[in-house]
Amino acid sequence: DDDWREVLGVKQGVIVNEVASGSSAAQAGLKGGDVLGAVGTAPVVSPVALVQLLGMTEAQEVALTVVRGKDRKTITLRWGRR
Repeated sequence: DDDWREVLGVKQGVIVNEVASGSSAAQAGLKGGDVLGAVGTAPVVSPVALVQLLGMTEAQEVALTVVRGKDRKTITLRWGRR
């Protein structure tokens, strides 16, 4: 059901339900309720696509397009590779 996209005014993306305290996502500034719209320049069309995009990223940081309320911004997510 894509009704939430219309309510939030976004065409694509996935909603962040929860961010673990101390995680890379929390350190980057992600919050519950944010909408992840893109990883780099690649659109996020589903949760599965988000996992695939992050998994294909060789770098230890990636730019995420985030929509929070009416604001759209880019944040940098950093993590260590295992």
